Order: sequence, then structure tokens, then C-alpha cells
Amino acid sequence: MDHCLHCQVHFPFDEGIQGLLGTYCSHDHRSAAGDRAPAP
Repeated sequence: MDHCLHCQVHFPFDEGIQGLLGTYCSHDHRSAAGDRAPAP
């Protein structure tokens, strides 16, 4: 399990959205946190 850096909701690792600063529960929360996707 992991948790969203924006809202703290817990979710399975394979459902997370990766950002440069950490993992989020959705693309919207990654954007709201001011984070962006890591480079490929």
C-alpha cells in the first residue's frame, strides 16, 4: 500500500500516479500538488 501525497488516501502500489516528489492517487492530485510526471 502507498498513500497520496496530496490527500493521504491509501491505495495499492500499482494504482499510484508517479510524480517527481512522490506518488498520488490521481493525475488531478499530482497537478494540484504542483508536481509533474518524471521524465521517461
